Amino acid sequence: MKNTKYIPVISRKENCKLAVSDICYVYRTNRKLNFETDLGVKSTYAKMDIIERCLGPEFCRCMSGCIVNMSRIKDMRDGIVFFDDGKIIKLGRDAFIKLKQRYQTYLYGLLSSDKTDDPDSDEDN
Repeated sequence: MKNTKYIPVISRKENCKLAVSDICYVYRTNRKLNFETDLGVKSTYAKMDIIERCLGPEFCRCMSGCIVNMSRIKDMRDGIVFFDDGKIIKLGRDAFIKLKQRYQTYLYGLLSSDKTDDPDSDEDN
């Protein structure tokens, strides 16, 4: 089993560790970072640059105040990103185009990694 990465969320209301895989997207409101997750919104005071370094390659910073988990995206169309748990986020034109390009690269990477990881592939036949 893979090691699960966590991000500490420290605020006046709660202290917890948040599994990176549970994050759909991160957005900034003033100085506070909000993590949109399966468990609702978790907030902490932190810098976006520091949090971005803690996240994996499946995360894309599509604009200065927003980081999206591409592994949680279900669909993208008309400037709206749909996530696997029903959440949606509307992005501006430039941010949507940047995310769409990175998401396409991410999807192509999934295709190539599946082919090399699959021991039952028919390449040898």
